[in-house]
Amino acid sequence: MFYSENSCEKIPLPVGSSRQGSGELEIVMKKVLFIIFLACVCGMTIGCGSQPKFATAWSANDDPALAGQEAAKKAISQLGDLPLKGLIFTVYYEKKGFTPADPTQYLPDVKAESAAAQAVAEVAGEGVPNIGTRGRGFTNDGPLLKKGVTVLAIGGEQAQCATAVVPILDDREKTGREVALGLKKLGGNLKLIFAVSEMKLSFEDKPNLKHEDLIRGILSNVPRGVVVMGGNSMNDPAAPKAKGLSGAQFVNGKAMDGHVVAMGVAGPLKIYANHTNEFTVCGKPALVTKAKGKWVITLNDSPAAEVYRDVRGMDKNEKFTCDWQHPVGVSVGQGKYQIQMILNWVDKDGKDKDGKKSPLPPGSLRFPTPITAGTKLRVMKGGDDAKAIIESAKNNIEESIAKAKSDDATPVLVLISSCCTRDMRLRAFGTGKSDEIKDGILPAMGKKVFPVFGFYTYGSIGPVMGKFQNSNHAFQQHMFTSAVLAVE
Repeated sequence: MFYSENSCEKIPLPVGSSRQGSGELEIVMKKVLFIIFLACVCGMTIGCGSQPKFATAWSANDDPALAGQEAAKKAISQLGDLPLKGLIFTVYYEKKGFTPADPTQYLPDVKAESAAAQAVAEVAGEGVPNIGTRGRGFTNDGPLLKKGVTVLAIGGEQAQCATAVVPILDDREKTGREVALGLKKLGGNLKLIFAVSEMKLSFEDKPNLKHEDLIRGILSNVPRGVVVMGGNSMNDPAAPKAKGLSGAQFVNGKAMDGHVVAMGVAGPLKIYANHTNEFTVCGKPALVTKAKGKWVITLNDSPAAEVYRDVRGMDKNEKFTCDWQHPVGVSVGQGKYQIQMILNWVDKDGKDKDGKKSPLPPGSLRFPTPITAGTKLRVMKGGDDAKAIIESAKNNIEESIAKAKSDDATPVLVLISSCCTRDMRLRAFGTGKSDEIKDGILPAMGKKVFPVFGFYTYGSIGPVMGKFQNSNHAFQQHMFTSAVLAVE
């Protein structure tokens, strides 16, 4: 007779058994349990089953529901037998009868886009997270600038995906924190957060509103090394003024506005982030000697506009352009610059670009974010050369692929958020056939081509390859921001 550990009841031994045999059995069971334990630890460490795989597709079907269905099915079919873990998509449909006067104008059809989003969610199936945004997306076949849907499918046993949906709060840091907490279930294996929102997120002008706090809120609450990428959707120019900065996000087929929507991706991935622009530096660095908020008042103790014009070599009749071709670069290390574009200025008559009297002295320049005194700026020029835009994208991806290969990692996806103004300049100064994907990114890959996915953003989020305002991520302007995802 012997006693079980969980009971005082006596249990008879089987016929022919002995206490010695029972001891041997116990030893064998302990070995089995130890092997199972090691297997579990191994599984948690390196994962089991197939590695993450990515596939893209697009459809420009006139029927938005069919377009969403076609693009999603095409992308998923490329995963083969691998389980589908998540879908990310872009959609843009113009309202019928809309005829833009120039290529930068647009007017979205929210109902059509919602129909496409619902179709994507239906194809994904119950339990598969999917998010989307209004934007001109691109795949290996190039940018889809007119109506249509682009889809990125994420698959493989070792991949994990989850979504977070958070209202845009005035407390941007809390907004970011809530995004991070929404993805907490992915644990320490979280590698990428692809976040989409609307222009309100980074362009809303309210006192004491710090847009960069959103990024701080996310990064402070996720594992170190997580890459955050994405950006704002196209807004609706026909919306009432109060909603003029709103966009369209989609979560599991449901249309949202006023939210940050994010997809977290976890798995055995290495991410090689990068960013670039097509501008070139001029002259020597200029020191910000007086600033107020987003206004730089003096450079090198002289009116900022005078120093800028002198360093750049501007003709006396050349005028500044708002958010178009007059940037400065803030060094973030490694030969990389964070672009800040001039948005407003005070002329010699004391009036700003809109002819309004300014309380600031003549020569003051306004930028998207505060640039504090003591910052060294590089005056930059360019932006009117389509070839330079293409080459900057090509060099960017070449750098990242080279880093991945030096780590013996195999690239499996190029993820991009590129500023919409790069596309506008391509069409304004190029032949009309210029394409960042076909002419820049695909040649950078060489013979082994892998999926490309992203969209033209109206304000993007991404790594800065250094530090900008004490963060390794920032809201990007006029930048080509990329992440090459690789597996070992």
